[in-house]
Amino acid sequence: MSTASTRRRCRSRGRRCCTWSLRSHRPLATLSRTAAEAFVEEARTWDRLDDHEHVVSVRNFGIDPYPWMLLEFMNRGNLATHVDSLSPARGIRAIIDVCEATHHAHQHGVAHTDIKPENVMFTATDDGTTVKIGDWGLAQVMLEHSKSVE
Repeated sequence: MSTASTRRRCRSRGRRCCTWSLRSHRPLATLSRTAAEAFVEEARTWDRLDDHEHVVSVRNFGIDPYPWMLLEFMNRGNLATHVDSLSPARGIRAIIDVCEATHHAHQHGVAHTDIKPENVMFTATDDGTTVKIGDWGLAQVMLEHSKSVE
């Protein structure tokens, strides 16, 4: 069975958000238990990392009527769309921000494993624009006793 993510914009407590849900391509089809469990595990992993300023926030998630996540709305595109227009200073700042978010994840025992321009997103802030990492779907939870999490 195939599954897909759908996204839509909404408002949550005065903040713009993006809903990400897991659905079947076929009407009236059911999701596989494995796909639903993987989606919920992604939401839990992502949710424990989103207290960092450079990780896209998970506002909420659930399983009814199908697995869904309510995410922070990222309104300035991703690195793939901006790579040719970034100044060298802004590019270096973006790399540092990604490194800080990655380090934060590693301290929590999580490796992203899919950092690419499409997963490095930009959003407007009061101070300009900030960079955040999203799409933790391929993240791997590292061993608790591993030296890599220290």
